[in-house]
This record gives sequence, structure tokens and C-alpha cells, in this order.
Amino acid sequence: MKMFAITLPGLLLALFLSGCASTTLVSSQTTPGITPRPYNTLLVVGLSEAAETRQTFEEIFATGLRNRSIRAIPSYTVPGLKARASREALAEAVRLHHANAVLMTRFLSVKNKRDTKTGFVMTDRGVDFVDYYDYYGNYWEGLGSYASFDAKPVDEIISSVTSLEITLFDAATGTKVWSGRSEESHAERLISSTQELTDLVIKALVQQGFISSK
Repeated sequence: MKMFAITLPGLLLALFLSGCASTTLVSSQTTPGITPRPYNTLLVVGLSEAAETRQTFEEIFATGLRNRSIRAIPSYTVPGLKARASREALAEAVRLHHANAVLMTRFLSVKNKRDTKTGFVMTDRGVDFVDYYDYYGNYWEGLGSYASFDAKPVDEIISSVTSLEITLFDAATGTKVWSGRSEESHAERLISSTQELTDLVIKALVQQGFISSK
């Protein structure tokens, strides 16, 4: 059985667990020459070095697939796939769970939109000895704090867009049969953005014949 190599590089994501997200599937394409067929058992792989992020991401995707009566196995639950997955470990997981497809998501990029404004930047600070005299001419020595500021341009990130690539592989051949690309403007809100992405991906897979409709 021909399989494909897989590594687990870093994916997104610091976490906010609530809030609304804005996610779009900007591309959805069946591989040329592929005749779509419905898959009923998928191994779900979210590429992240952060264990909690990966677990949350895979569980949301797996739940969405199960709601479509698809058997879905999150890869973090497979002992051989808990860390970096070799070709052999992935092949063994597919064999043990009788998966006929692998749904994989990986991080592509983050694009930040910046705005430059004028702000004050501290250039020096410290403490000096200061001579004090009161009204009657008495003298004493004390400490005085000081700080210097300059007005300089300051970059401020006003928005960011995270891009992910989602790929469906046929488990028997290792062939990529479908791929999509998403853009998320609030990817730091893991649960809401992943739920939106799950709904979009499943809808695309149903439309293109890789998952049976209810």
C-alpha cells in the first residue's frame, strides 16, 4: 500500500475559547482525474505541536463528521501519532482503524495588516542625587527619578488573517483527492473558528461527493 509522509510542524494558534470568528473557504478543488467516491471512515489529523490545540481541533472536526454518520478517528487518540507521525505510524493507524481516508489540516501563513502611528518611546530612565533647600535655607540630599521620552513611529497590528490548508487523502493509495484553503480573521479563538471551518469543509466534501449527504 502506497502511503505518504507526514510531519507535524507548528500550526496556529494561541487560544481564546470563546467569541465569534470569521472563517471562509477560499478554495475547494477535487484533484484532476479523480472520480469522487464517498468515504465513511476518516482519520482526522490536525498539525500542531501544542497538544491541547491539536486535541480541541481534531475533536471538533471528528464530531462534525460523526454528525454526518461518518466514523472519525482523531489522530491524537492513536498512540503512534501522538507526536511526529512517520509514514509507517500513519499506515499502521489507517490499518488498525480501517480508515479509507485521511483528512489533514496544516498551517500556511499569518498575514498582519499594520498601521503606523506616532507614539512616545522611553529612551532613558534612572535615579539622580538631588540637592534640596527649604524656605529657611536648610540643605539635604535626596533621590530623584527621571525618564526621557521621544516621539517615534510605532507599528500597530490592526488585523490578521490566518491561512490553513485542508487536504483529503485516499488511504489506500496515498493520493490527494481534494484540497481546500481557508482564511480566518479570528484564528486565536480556536473553538469558534474551528467549528466554522468544520462546517465549511464538510459542506464542500458533501458537494463534491467525498462524503454522503444525510
